Amino acid sequence: MSVHLLLSAGRGPQECAWAVARLLGRLAADAARHPVDSHRVESVPGDRPGTYRSALVRLDGPGVATAGTRVRNRCAGRPAGRG
Repeated sequence: MSVHLLLSAGRGPQECAWAVARLLGRLAADAARHPVDSHRVESVPGDRPGTYRSALVRLDGPGVATAGTRVRNRCAGRPAGRG
């Protein structure tokens, strides 16, 4: 199974591009702890080094379904195990 995630800073300030970069790092770290491979398919750099206006990420592997739930819960501020 595979899932594509589009992360975007939209038209937000530079802090939003920084947040996209941090989320990319957290996704990669989370994938490394589970049976999930993450691959940045495409990205648009931000105005500052190490930031991104947007990024398209592909997640592959048997743990993809639960990885999506973990990401959604973290973005909503819920504990990782809750759906």
